[in-house]
Amino acid sequence: MIAWRWAALLVATACGAPPTPEQLADRAAADGRWEEALAALSQAEPTAGVLARRAEAALQSGNLRTAAVDFTRLASADASRRGEAASGLTRTAQAAGRTGDGLALTTALLGLRDVAPGWPLGRLALNVRLGDEAPPDEVLRLAPAILASSPGRDVGDRVLLALAEAVLAEGDCSRAVPVLTAVETRADPALAAVAGGLRAGCLLAEGMAALAAGDTLAARRALDATVALDPSGAAGRRALVALGDVYLGEGDPFAAQVAWRTAAAAAQSDTITALALERLRSMAGPGATGEPEIP
Repeated sequence: MIAWRWAALLVATACGAPPTPEQLADRAAADGRWEEALAALSQAEPTAGVLARRAEAALQSGNLRTAAVDFTRLASADASRRGEAASGLTRTAQAAGRTGDGLALTTALLGLRDVAPGWPLGRLALNVRLGDEAPPDEVLRLAPAILASSPGRDVGDRVLLALAEAVLAEGDCSRAVPVLTAVETRADPALAAVAGGLRAGCLLAEGMAALAAGDTLAARRALDATVALDPSGAAGRRALVALGDVYLGEGDPFAAQVAWRTAAAAAQSDTITALALERLRSMAGPGATGEPEIP
């Protein structure tokens, strides 16, 4: 087929007609100049035939995300070529996995999910760096397939954690907390600690929202849970500062100072330490000038 197109190009050139982008692409592809072929086809009308050739040129030249996009578009342009598109997407995903191109791999696998929902992703899915390359909504779409392909519990737990992180990135603690709880109860201690810290952040947000709404009881419940889950972490220490505010509002300055001192007693100073110290100074009165003593 390429030889026939090359002959047609020679005839057209001999007759004085300028070569078309497709003809230029054929000549470049015949010489293995895939970048030139891709550039030429980018100037052509994106028919199904052009999309197929452009996707192949992109794949051969290492432009893997372009290949994934065009193979996916091929299936939309001509439903009879879905099998060809799925095969091309598989080859693109394999190439992306070999080169470590996470974005291209994710794009190719998502294309496969759309073009051929029953196409087995297999171990290709395990190369996706969840939470690292893919946007959150794409993580949500790929995580079940990756979990199904996981060879062991540890990989599955990491997928669950990445899924929860993706949901949190969208600001949805209500959907993330059950997943985080599952990781805490079944994962190794290191992963469980990460999940616990993330869940503590959700509890802190819940407590701060309740405090802002004037619901002191709900605020204390959520903030106490945050401290219990993450006593020395950022979420737990910020919850202690907020609990001190609650105690002070309830007429218990001693409990407030204990909470603030505990929050300020960190190995390194940070913004939470500054908040706690500011409150302790205010309790010391307008004449206090030194740093409050931290036990």
